[in-house]
Amino acid sequence: MELESDLQKLAQYPSFSGKKHKAIRDLLSSQLADNNLIEQIFIVYKSEEPQFPLFEPASVKTLSFSPLLLKSSQREKLKRAEEYEFKQKKYRGAISLYQELFNLLKEKSHQAQMLNNIARCLTKSKSYRQAINNYSKISNDYPESTTSSHLPLALIARLQIVDCYQNLGDTKNSLKSSLNLYRD
Repeated sequence: MELESDLQKLAQYPSFSGKKHKAIRDLLSSQLADNNLIEQIFIVYKSEEPQFPLFEPASVKTLSFSPLLLKSSQREKLKRAEEYEFKQKKYRGAISLYQELFNLLKEKSHQAQMLNNIARCLTKSKSYRQAINNYSKISNDYPESTTSSHLPLALIARLQIVDCYQNLGDTKNSLKSSLNLYRD
C-alpha cells in the first residue's frame, strides 16, 4: 500500500504531465532506487504506447556488451574476427580471434558475447555439438548478460541450442530443450 501511495505522489510531479522522460528518470532514481520491490517501471499515457522500461534500479540491470568499452587493440581484433566471419566466411579464423578476445576480456558480458560469437561461427560451420556446448556455457555461466539491444543472451543461447539439435536431426533433445525453455 505504501508503494502505491508513493507512486501516486510521484505521478503528480510536473515532469510526468509534461512527459519529460529524463526528469522522470532522475526523479524515480532519486526516490525509488533503494526499494527492493521494484524491478521495472513503465508509464502509460492515455491513448499512447507504454514507455518501457523507463526505470530499472541498478541492482537489477543486466550486463550488456559494448564494443566501445574495449581497448583499441581489442576493437581491431574484434573487427578482424567479424570480417572473417561475415565477409570472408572463414569461420575457423573468426573463432580463433573470438577465443583470443574471450581470454583477454575480464568483463563477464564481454566474455559471454565472445562465446556467443564462437557458437554462432560453430553453427555456421555445422559443428553443432561444439556450438551446443558453447551455448550451454552461456546459459549456465552468464545468465545476467544481454546483447547490445538488451535481449537476454541466455535465452537466445537456449533457443540456438534447440536449432542445433534440429540441425543434427536429434528431435528428442530438440523437443526436450524446447519444453525446458517453455517451462522456465
